[in-house]
Amino acid sequence: MSLAVVNVLTILLSVISIRIVYSKKIISEHDMGKLVFANVLFRHGDRTPLNPYPNDPYRNVSFWPVGFGQLTNLGKEQEYELGQWLRHRYDALLTDTYSENVVYVRSTDVDRCLMSAASNLAAMYPPKGSQKWNPKLNWQPIPIHTVPEHEDSVLSGKKPCPAFDREMERVLKSPEIQALNEKFADVFKVLNEHTGRKATSLKDVEYVYDTLLIETLHNFTLPAWTKSIYPEPMMEASKYSFALST
Repeated sequence: MSLAVVNVLTILLSVISIRIVYSKKIISEHDMGKLVFANVLFRHGDRTPLNPYPNDPYRNVSFWPVGFGQLTNLGKEQEYELGQWLRHRYDALLTDTYSENVVYVRSTDVDRCLMSAASNLAAMYPPKGSQKWNPKLNWQPIPIHTVPEHEDSVLSGKKPCPAFDREMERVLKSPEIQALNEKFADVFKVLNEHTGRKATSLKDVEYVYDTLLIETLHNFTLPAWTKSIYPEPMMEASKYSFALST
C-alpha cells in the first residue's frame, strides 16, 4: 500500500484556499471521500522591510536588528502556529513520526522562506518515540529542499525566460497599464517629492507601500507626507503591481 504524501511548499505568493464545489453546492464532508494527498502552499511569516526608500527615517539597520528582508520573531510564531494548524487539519493523513516517504518540503532559496518552513515543521513534526534525540529539546531537523533562485522556475519564477520578459514588456506598454499609470499619477508625484527615489510605475509604488506597511505593523510613526496616499490609494496600486507578475 503506498503511503499518502503531504507536499509542503513555502513560496513568496499568496495563500491559496480551495473549496470543492459541485452543482453550485459545497460538497459535504461525508461526501468528499478519503483524502490521500495534499499540496499545501503558504507564504513566509512577518518580515522586515526589503530595502527602505532613501529618505526613510527608519532606513538605518539599527531599527531592524535581524537585518533587511528577514523573518522576525512574530513571523516565526506565525509559522509555528500554522504548523500546529496543519498538524491538526491533516493529522489523519500524516504519520506521528517524520518519514521521507510521507512529507516533502520545498522552499524558495530565500532566508525568510527557509526559516518559515523550518518554523512550520517544528510544530508539525516535534520528535516522538525513537526520533527523540535530545531530552532538553522538543525539536528535530526536517529536510527542506530548495534550488538557487536563478534556477527556480517552479516557486520563485526567477529562472530567466525571454518569452516571459517579452510578454511583460508588452503588458507594461498596454493601454490598460498606461491608464493605471495615469490614474495613480498623483501618487507618483508625492513619492517623487519625498522618498528620494524616482517613481514612474506601479512597481515603484508597491516598493514603498511594502515598506510603509511593515513599519506600520511594527508601530513606527510614518512621516506626515504619507497621509495623503497611504494606505490608499497606494494599496490599490500595489495590488495591481503584485498581480502583474502572476
